Amino acid sequence: GGNTRLDLQQHAGPFSVHWFNPREGGELKLGSKPHVWGPGLVEIGEPLADVGQDWVALVRATEPVFVARDDGALVVEAEHYERQERNDLRSWVTLEKSGELPEMEGAGDPKTWVQSILSAAKFASQSKLIRLLPDTRRTHDDKLIRNENFSPQPGKMAVLSYRLRFDDPGRYYVWVRAFSTGTEDNGLHVGFNGDWPEHGQRMQWCKGKNSWRWECAQRTEQKHCGEPMEIYLDIPKAGVHTVQFSMREDGFAFDQFLMTRDREYRPQGAERGETLADNPRGKVPTADH
Repeated sequence: GGNTRLDLQQHAGPFSVHWFNPREGGELKLGSKPHVWGPGLVEIGEPLADVGQDWVALVRATEPVFVARDDGALVVEAEHYERQERNDLRSWVTLEKSGELPEMEGAGDPKTWVQSILSAAKFASQSKLIRLLPDTRRTHDDKLIRNENFSPQPGKMAVLSYRLRFDDPGRYYVWVRAFSTGTEDNGLHVGFNGDWPEHGQRMQWCKGKNSWRWECAQRTEQKHCGEPMEIYLDIPKAGVHTVQFSMREDGFAFDQFLMTRDREYRPQGAERGETLADNPRGKVPTADH
């Protein structure tokens, strides 16, 4: 009984988990964890029935292509990005509850940020988050250096890419769950397929400092704390598209993002339902741009 652990320390990316009943035969079945992510030592869950009996687990590498959950929304853990680019000056670093801050200049004051980040990780989905480091502009008094600790143009620094399959094209509102500590770590950009439309620029957080908070607001000249529901992407046709996020301010802490066509939807707490397409690695439709 109990969860089985699998050593994926040398293997990055997602793996699907299916269970075979050697006593009765039949089709493969999903268990308590449809997929796991490497690298690391991971628990693969257990079958949904007859846990005390013999089962065979089939764990295989799968493509990181996310699909909608039952209500049509797509939810993705921030640390499950497929690639990171333009990260020579600022880089997204995965942090977790049981981990430590990396050894780099500007990673964090051990007396203040460590306590804050441990609190953030404790309440992050799956106790993991990613953060833009180093963080050299923490207050308004710190020197602002364009294209180093501040990137007003989207797509220029620390670009993350995720592949999502959209079966229902149209306008998708983009919500991001972030942990902001002040006025200089609360901005982000979003785009797709290498394009950075106006309504994906300048995502903004003002309320809920030192706590996880969902927002879908865009900073404007008239409203610095953001116009609600003005962050969205217009997906032109069905298929696989690459959704991307890029740095606006260093120090940004990122837990999850959610995309929905429902303008009235409001995420609450850590969202569930991250779902991968069942595509063995190397077998996936090409991105439909």
